[in-house]
Amino acid sequence: MKRPQIWDKFTAWFMKQYGNEGGTMLIHLGALSWLLAAVAQVVSLACNREINADEKKFLFPQEIADGVTNFSMFYLLTLSVQKAYKFCIERGVVIQKDIKDCLKKKYGDNLKDLLKNHEISSLLKDDKENLAKFMKFKEGGDIFTTIIASILAVNVITPIIRNKIASFFHNNSLEKEKEKQNQEKQETFKTKNVKNLDIKEGVNEINSKPSFENLNKQLVTPLNQKKQNPFENGSLQSTFATNSLWS
Repeated sequence: MKRPQIWDKFTAWFMKQYGNEGGTMLIHLGALSWLLAAVAQVVSLACNREINADEKKFLFPQEIADGVTNFSMFYLLTLSVQKAYKFCIERGVVIQKDIKDCLKKKYGDNLKDLLKNHEISSLLKDDKENLAKFMKFKEGGDIFTTIIASILAVNVITPIIRNKIASFFHNNSLEKEKEKQNQEKQETFKTKNVKNLDIKEGVNEINSKPSFENLNKQLVTPLNQKKQNPFENGSLQSTFATNSLWS
């Protein structure tokens, strides 16, 4: 059974890209795995029906921030360590003894000045045997340093930064919750005050309206005042006195 041409093309492309760059392959695959893990985490959170909408509003930014942190810290740290390692190797900071002896024989005292502007791989381009030794040493060290950098990024640096980001989101969420509670308290207080004012206004309005008793008092009192007692002003007494005189 023949292999599909797509697979052959992929393997050819893969070997061309990473055949002599084992460290770069580890960095790219590791970063891709972190990216896929972050996407899967966010999608699983979105599809989880047991988590309510309010909790998702809090968890979504945190999960996205965790994914970005994991991806960026892994990629940036490992890539920086790889570039630093390659610079040290190509500039002769770390060098094999036999390669160093070969270069000294070829360039003598000018080797230090040449290494400031040239890489060792370019100086050994005419010496295939020593160039192969140098590249083998370089690739092995590249893979080793990338693995060490990956361990540091995943187990040391990324958790520290991720915890700080999670703490920031947690504190921010607590502040928003406090503000929400304070607003609810203020609204409740305002509502109670409005109700109390409405009740007072209603009582005052009721008191200001003339009641039946007040109306009765207002109508009866003037009538009582108009009725006069005949014995109070002496009119009846004078009548009796007049009758007695005529008799």
